[in-house]
Amino acid sequence: MKIYSSLLTLLISCIGILQVSVSVTAEIPKLNFNALSQILAPGQYNGISTYSGAPGQREIFDNGSDSFITQSPDGTYQLTGTASSNGTINALCIIPRTNDEMDVYIGGNFSTLGGIMVNNIARYDPSARTFSPLIEGLDGPVYSLYCDTTNSIVYVGGIFAAPVNPAANNINATNFAGSVAIWRNKAWEALPFKGFNGPVYTIAYNEPNNTIYFGGQFDATGDGEFGEISNTQPINIQNAVITGGNSVDRVGFGDPNVIICSADPDGPGTTWLMRDNIPGFWRAEFSVKVTPSLIGIKNTNVEGRGTKAFRLIATADMSVITLSYMDPINGFTECSNSCPLSPDNVDFQMFTVINQPELIGIQIDILEWYGAGGGLHSIQLFQPDVIVRAANDFIPSCSVNQFQPKVIVEGNWTPVLISGIWKNVLQTSELATAKAILQPYIPQAGYYSVSMITPSCIPFDCSKTTSVDVTINAAPGQTFGPVTISQNNPTLNDKTDILFNVFITATTTFFQPTVEIKVSATVIAPAGAIITVDSIKFEKMYSSTPLRGLFQYWPPSNSNAQPAWNGFNGILAPLSTVHKIKVLSQSSIAIGGNFNNVTFFNIVEYDGTSFKPFPKGGLNGRVNTLEKVEDNLLVGGLFNNNVLESATIGLNNIAKLSLTERQWFPVSGGVNGEVERITLLNNQGTQQVHVAGKFNTVITPQANAEGIIFGNVTFGYAIWDDKYSNWATSGFVDGNIGDIVVSEGQAPLTFYAGRILSAQSTTAFGVSLLTSSGISALPFYPQALNGNIPETIINTGSLSNGNVIIGGKFVLDNNITNVAIMRDGLWDNLGNDIVVEEVKFLLVINESLYIGSASTVADNNTFNPFVIYDLNKRIVNASPQLIADDNNARVNIIISHTGTSDILVGGKFDKAGSLGCKTICAWDSNFKQWKTLGVTNNLSGEIFSMDLIGKKRDSLIAAGNLTLNGTPAYLLKYDFGKSSWEDVRGTGDGKLPGPAAVVSDDFTIDGQFFVSGYAEDGSVYLYKWIGNKFMNIGQNLLPGSRIEALSLLPSNSEHESVDYLDADWLLLVSGSLKLDSIGDISAALYDGKNMYPYLLSSQTSGIPGSILGIFTNISPDSLLKKHLPIPVVIAISTVIALSFVFLIFASGMSYRYFKRKRQAKELTPMGPRDSIKTPIRNSELMATINAATAIIGQQSNNRYSVTSSNNLRNSAIGSNVDVKSLDEAAASGFIGSGAIGAVAAGQQTSTLQNNPPTSIEVSEGATGQVLLNGEQAIAYCARYPFVAREDGELGFNAGDTIFVTDTSDEVWWLGWKRQNETDEFIRGVFPSNYVIDQMNQEEMPSSVS
Repeated sequence: MKIYSSLLTLLISCIGILQVSVSVTAEIPKLNFNALSQILAPGQYNGISTYSGAPGQREIFDNGSDSFITQSPDGTYQLTGTASSNGTINALCIIPRTNDEMDVYIGGNFSTLGGIMVNNIARYDPSARTFSPLIEGLDGPVYSLYCDTTNSIVYVGGIFAAPVNPAANNINATNFAGSVAIWRNKAWEALPFKGFNGPVYTIAYNEPNNTIYFGGQFDATGDGEFGEISNTQPINIQNAVITGGNSVDRVGFGDPNVIICSADPDGPGTTWLMRDNIPGFWRAEFSVKVTPSLIGIKNTNVEGRGTKAFRLIATADMSVITLSYMDPINGFTECSNSCPLSPDNVDFQMFTVINQPELIGIQIDILEWYGAGGGLHSIQLFQPDVIVRAANDFIPSCSVNQFQPKVIVEGNWTPVLISGIWKNVLQTSELATAKAILQPYIPQAGYYSVSMITPSCIPFDCSKTTSVDVTINAAPGQTFGPVTISQNNPTLNDKTDILFNVFITATTTFFQPTVEIKVSATVIAPAGAIITVDSIKFEKMYSSTPLRGLFQYWPPSNSNAQPAWNGFNGILAPLSTVHKIKVLSQSSIAIGGNFNNVTFFNIVEYDGTSFKPFPKGGLNGRVNTLEKVEDNLLVGGLFNNNVLESATIGLNNIAKLSLTERQWFPVSGGVNGEVERITLLNNQGTQQVHVAGKFNTVITPQANAEGIIFGNVTFGYAIWDDKYSNWATSGFVDGNIGDIVVSEGQAPLTFYAGRILSAQSTTAFGVSLLTSSGISALPFYPQALNGNIPETIINTGSLSNGNVIIGGKFVLDNNITNVAIMRDGLWDNLGNDIVVEEVKFLLVINESLYIGSASTVADNNTFNPFVIYDLNKRIVNASPQLIADDNNARVNIIISHTGTSDILVGGKFDKAGSLGCKTICAWDSNFKQWKTLGVTNNLSGEIFSMDLIGKKRDSLIAAGNLTLNGTPAYLLKYDFGKSSWEDVRGTGDGKLPGPAAVVSDDFTIDGQFFVSGYAEDGSVYLYKWIGNKFMNIGQNLLPGSRIEALSLLPSNSEHESVDYLDADWLLLVSGSLKLDSIGDISAALYDGKNMYPYLLSSQTSGIPGSILGIFTNISPDSLLKKHLPIPVVIAISTVIALSFVFLIFASGMSYRYFKRKRQAKELTPMGPRDSIKTPIRNSELMATINAATAIIGQQSNNRYSVTSSNNLRNSAIGSNVDVKSLDEAAASGFIGSGAIGAVAAGQQTSTLQNNPPTSIEVSEGATGQVLLNGEQAIAYCARYPFVAREDGELGFNAGDTIFVTDTSDEVWWLGWKRQNETDEFIRGVFPSNYVIDQMNQEEMPSSVS
């Protein structure tokens, strides 16, 4: 009796639990996927997410500035903060606190972040969701961050001078020389060497030897102890006389002046071209003599043209100037009569001037060219001396080079060429107001000797000279002088006066040293006096080893209390830039950037004592990023091969270097654009390699070998799985990613920053599946060719018999265009000879696929917009002709007329074959002929949407651009009984505001339907026909919304009931919507009172996505068979099932009791111990109940059944199922495995259920039938792999033989499989449509022991 009481208590408890769950309603309603199984959502999007209600979840972000985004563990992206207008975020790092709290440090070029004034660096607290400044921030951009989590120190690198407003914040600005600083204990500190004279792009830490590495584009430290003046002082040639020989006669390309101050892009107004197929020259005559040390030339690539070979001429005597350059193979190479120029125009190609002659002009003779003719994009000249020439630099320098020397004057100054000595100077006679400010480019901080050059006064009367006062602003807040200098120079040679020997801070964006000259305040000038300014020269008083972009620092530690710093042993080539440093081991680092040395190019290893070249000389283009993954080094940048083996398979901007084999390997086929960042993230033990940059194609290796760029479309972001050497699926992030970091802990957060336009949890190219577990993308990958991305639109789809069919406008590989069918996990086309244009609608009835599309005329052939395809035979069954008078026919909608053999076809056409049938026609699938719906000659236009309404489906509503009897119609209704059309736009307040575009039947309420369209002012509307009028239910939709589909779907729980929407149902509104609560969304759920965001999707370039339809494998009729809410039905089914099991159990126990009672008379008496009976275990009882519940829940037809997702796995789509309870029941011996479905069917259970077979024999006379231990089973072959996810399931690989012993359930079968490793048999359940019959008996073994 205790058992019976326990069972009764359990039943009551189950009912109580169900009643509680029914009464609970979520804040945001949810769909009932127990009834739906899955939803297919086609559309025009590249990424999709379900709306979680998280703050900051959006479809698109601000495209005018960088965004800071948080990705939660469930994959949801949230916009956390936006930088100031046009601001950029370049670097992120994290310092953990306690209890999963952390500080995220954010660096870049911005004034505000999240609306808070921060100035280029900020701290973010994820727990409080707040941004805060680091005092007042820094006065220039931040490019790199390193977080020392042990000591809670943030190392900051960039191109800044000092913290903002240092005096007000008690900061000594003289300690900061620029480019580096540290943040510690809520205060800014300078490093002991003060900083660098150029930008810092990377900071790395080698923990075993306590070394901080700095990399960038600098030559010296801020304290002046390291570095030398390089030959990189710019020469201002903007006032030179420029001419061109054989310039092209073409607007925007014929002016040779444009290249002296040219900016990207390479094109009209910035590029000079020559005439086709003829040599020419470019000439510059300077106003002063210059001594060039370097010349930089940037080639053009307009239309494939450019200079291939040139020579440099000194115009004074037309002598050839000898140059040297870095050859990728031979190192430094000299050239004179012909110097080569690469067609690459990404960077300047630098040539060193041998012997450095003094020049008054240069000429570049263009000898050979690429394409149709030569040309140049830009030119630069450099000199070794730091000098400002007053007349030459008086003309403003190029805005593209902010560090060129310049002269600023106050008063009336005039450039004068002094006759006799032929020297250009600046002069003024208006002494009272005259002032000249000379601004040099100081490349490196240090002690300088500053001198002033004064020309001879003989040519213009020395009696008119006077004295001048000279002062210098050498550092922020540090001014020296004035020094009074007489300008009387009665000799024919220049006079040089030493002005100062002072420490001068390097030139940066935020501080420029200046020298100021004006008339002396202590010397009386003669009448008519003039001031002459020639030049100011700066000479560094001493030099040491140059840094060339690399430096190392040892911070204080327990073993060494004093910090230390030094350069590297050896240097890179001049003008080198280091973009990334990666620590490989305690004694080794990898350095990547843009540098060319004799033995290594763009990437090199440093072992603490010297540089060690990587294999094949490195890479043939700049390296931007490095990441160590196990024993491999992943390298990203702008390159396509190593240096020494041009014939090697292309590396294409991303490459793998094996550190053990010392060999280069491609990363699949690479990508088709520059890789800017590679980041290894460890997310809860899973390593992911994130790759970001300026690419849109993941190249297929085979296509790349053929010399074309072909592969899967991406949008500048991809994830590489280095373990399996393939590209993995990821979330969708569109834009230019500046940095990515991930936190540690049980619920890690991932932070993204950059010009990110949109981010969604799933990358899906226009088609995805929705299930109870969320969104999953189908393996649908459009193909890009040479960077051209085809337009991809999925308009329609179908879930039928385990197959997914989609239609739209797309191109996949294997000649799959516009229609694709997924068979066995792979996409297939209709047939190579079957061509359809953009597909608008698909409908599957039995094994016939009805295809509606647009039609075009090509080669005098019209492609029919209506095709009937046989899915079994894989052929076109029929192609009934539909014709439009303008040859542009379209089929937009196809539905089946319930209870008839008619297929209703709507769209834009005028004839069906020879039958006059406008806009809508009926195809009789039995008689294979067209017929009209009433009188259609009075109907014209185009139908976009239609649906049957009423319980008897005796009426049809149609929406579109329609005219009835010559009058525009908002919405049409067809009465099948009367064979007549009427306009049903409504009247009065219940009238539609404009033409309808989408209609959908409310099959829960007889005669009611939903309709959407556009009012006369173009705004969208959403109405419900409630039997006597139209009711507005779309008040939450904002202008700009577009509705593409309306679908009535079951709710997971009851909502507040209203007359016009059943409490168990929700209206899914999809398209491209705008809600007042969130903005852009792609689908919303309507519960009769409120519109809730449901799906978000995005295209590229910051364009919101659109859901174009909703398709399920459940028919409305099957859903309506339930007259009670789903939870109540489940409760009743459970009670019935448990009652049934209880009766079986009680009968069995009674039988057992009486049987044993009879047998007891024949048994000998037993002792007390022998008489103890083994009780039935609780697990056996629960297994029995669970099994019975699962059995009762099964329906005969899985396509239209409403079953619990715990009992049904749709094997083709991948929904989850829990069959653990079934296996527990079988394992207990209380109900065997063969009882799955057999209890209801009254079948006998097999004796094999607990005893593994030891032999298999082929049964005579029956193909595929075998005997397991003498009992009959059927051999099946696995169509494709099945992974067992739950106890009791049977996993197998494609091609395995499965011996099936129980097929009584349509969905889940029971069978045995022999394990290859042990030769033993294992048993379990599996989806029936994962196996096929064994068609050939010879494939079966005759006997297996």
